[in-house]
Amino acid sequence: MTERLQREQFFNSLAPKWMRDLEEQHPRLEVLFRNNQLPCKGNVLDVGTGTGVLFPHLLAGGSSSIVACDIARETLAMARKTHSARNGINYVRADAQALPFPDRSFNAVYCFRVFPHFTQPQRALQEFYRCLFPNGTLCIMHFMDHSALNAMHREAHPAVARDVLPPVNELANMLHDHGFATASMEEREGLYFLLATRK
Repeated sequence: MTERLQREQFFNSLAPKWMRDLEEQHPRLEVLFRNNQLPCKGNVLDVGTGTGVLFPHLLAGGSSSIVACDIARETLAMARKTHSARNGINYVRADAQALPFPDRSFNAVYCFRVFPHFTQPQRALQEFYRCLFPNGTLCIMHFMDHSALNAMHREAHPAVARDVLPPVNELANMLHDHGFATASMEEREGLYFLLATRK
């Protein structure tokens, strides 16, 4: 079995759990979006969309179009079914490290609970930069700090045991190297947040 297939099967297996997590995640996301005035207007790319937990918050923030991107077929299918009543969402099965979109397609890119799973994070950042409009924003979020998240991955499953999230200041430096300017960042117990702008 290829590494990609192993990962896809692992993420597909988590879809039911992620559905159960929706109720717990929504209030925390609402606070995060409100307190940071996160940009949602225009065309938004939701990378590693999972079961679509960000959709209500992006739409409430004024997004005119959401592209939900994930490598896991079953989680995308569950997201489509769960949010079938919502308009303006397109579902695309694709790898963040080789996005099938033209240059300068999006006003914002969101990565919630997905960045450590990129096997080529530098390539993913290049793709995000390419697909964003100038002054577009990239938001990377987790509800765990990097140490806790990395420890969880080591114990979770062989498919993600080596998946690592760097400290937020290190990721900010990586983003700078790829042409982004850090707008805001915070890391503490229960939160990892980085908002950057494409120069």
